Amino acid sequence: MNNILLLVGSPRRKQSTSNCLGSYLLNQFNKDGFNTNKIFINPIKAEVKLVDEINKSDLVIVTFPLYVDCLPAPVIRTFTEILNNKEVEKNKKIFAISNCGFPEAKHNLIALKMMKEFSKQIGWQWLGGLAVGMGAAVNENSLINKSRIVKDVIKKLDYIYINLKEDNNMDLIEVQPSIPKWLYIFMGNMGWRYQAFKNGEWNSLSDKPYK
Repeated sequence: MNNILLLVGSPRRKQSTSNCLGSYLLNQFNKDGFNTNKIFINPIKAEVKLVDEINKSDLVIVTFPLYVDCLPAPVIRTFTEILNNKEVEKNKKIFAISNCGFPEAKHNLIALKMMKEFSKQIGWQWLGGLAVGMGAAVNENSLINKSRIVKDVIKKLDYIYINLKEDNNMDLIEVQPSIPKWLYIFMGNMGWRYQAFKNGEWNSLSDKPYK
């Protein structure tokens, strides 16, 4: 295995948690001399360039945020196109990372099982998936500086990197930053209230339009 392709499925692109998590692994491969490439999934049909890059790769790593309990629509659309494209080669390996804003990582498991089913249908080798909770607490600086908050996330990513190099199937792994659940929820609520105040919607927070 020499060529690694990272597909980032977040509309926030470079600023996303998905990009931070995937790039951490990609940097590890870079340091060890692997050929790496990164593509941000476009919310349109899979282009020829994407198919060409997939065919050049040995391992595809896909990262995305959880939308309710599913993959984002552009990711579903892109992988449907990949599945239906007869030019896509079958001798690939795949690993998936899903992150969510919920405190518990387990909410990502349904989406990761969808990716596992995709790998089965297209005939790629499934190497597993990482479910990350409290995604809002993970950013590039915390990973680079090895912040105590994300020490467990870094430990899991390092474990995953070692096993990906060996083509080991890790199936489904769960992890979340080292933040008390009550504190994470409190900070999330504060952030939500700040956004409402900043956008002049403070008095609308208690609205129940569908009641």
